[in-house]
Amino acid sequence: MNANYRKPTLEQVDNLCEYLVNGMTLEELQQYVYDDLHHLVSCDSEVFWMNLESLDMQPEDFNDEH
Repeated sequence: MNANYRKPTLEQVDNLCEYLVNGMTLEELQQYVYDDLHHLVSCDSEVFWMNLESLDMQPEDFNDEH
């Protein structure tokens, strides 16, 4: 990344995100969220366990039999 880039304002970030999301189809948006979530859970097992806890579920609930 270019060191000359200025940090964007929060408003600029919000507006860019809104523009990108509004330009996606539902399928594209779902795939984007899935890819990000999959990466996050794969890289940080704590996220996996925190999500299971918040859902009141066990790892066995997500075995291949589903």
